[in-house]
Amino acid sequence: MRRVLVLGAGPQARIVPDIAGSLGDVKLAGFVDWADEKRFLVGDAAEFPVFNGSQFPEEIGNMLGPFEVVVAFGRMDKRREYIQRVRELSLTAANIIHPSAIISRSARIGEGCLIAPGVIVGPGVAIGDHTILNSAVTIDHDAIIAENVVMGAGVHLPGSVKVMRDTFIGVGSCGVPGVTIGRNCLIGAGSVVSKDIPDNVIAAGVP
Repeated sequence: MRRVLVLGAGPQARIVPDIAGSLGDVKLAGFVDWADEKRFLVGDAAEFPVFNGSQFPEEIGNMLGPFEVVVAFGRMDKRREYIQRVRELSLTAANIIHPSAIISRSARIGEGCLIAPGVIVGPGVAIGDHTILNSAVTIDHDAIIAENVVMGAGVHLPGSVKVMRDTFIGVGSCGVPGVTIGRNCLIGAGSVVSKDIPDNVIAAGVP
């Protein structure tokens, strides 16, 4: 049984108990809150302990024993900060993948990924470490998704798309085959990406 600690206590972290609860080999150990966000942990998420960030990792480790982690911050700057910290501390990053997700046998999934219900990952797709695919995301064949990419619910990416690291793609967005979305970008909800997006760009619209 894997004991998993969720780093973050905001809206993105709220979905983890439901996914973890569907997995027979995961025991959710609780959340770590650095930003006084535990008000978002309602319903089933309220059943788990919430540790103060100042207790991470030593005090929590003394209380829990060995644990794995999943980074569940919604803010991209905080995600990058704590991904680096997880690596510096040599912590094990857990994949939390809902059993309803359909992942091709030839797809490659990195470490520390959170994959929600209804996700479809096609053949030849590569998903980088610490990436979050929210509900009903679809990624078609041979796409490359780099580290620390977050996709909102209902994002649809066709074949051979590339998404570089530290990029957020908003709810319901889609693209055309073969486009590249650069590093550290923000794609607004409902957008259609019809051409390459350079690094460090906020883009929204149809197209």
